[in-house]
Amino acid sequence: KEATSTFLLLCCWELWKHRHEVVFRHLPPSADRLIAACRASVQLWQCRVPRKDTPIYNFWSSIQLM
Repeated sequence: KEATSTFLLLCCWELWKHRHEVVFRHLPPSADRLIAACRASVQLWQCRVPRKDTPIYNFWSSIQLM
């Protein structure tokens, strides 16, 4: 699905940005910060997807770190 591809690309982009922060800004690695950034990206992009895919984005926005 297109929504799944978009979500995966957003998460890859956030992972790259997280790595950049760790390597160049000397921030400690944080799974919580990474998950929060992915969730925020999904919420921002939610308005750009077709309405039929909104429930998928709502689910991804609610994902919590276990």
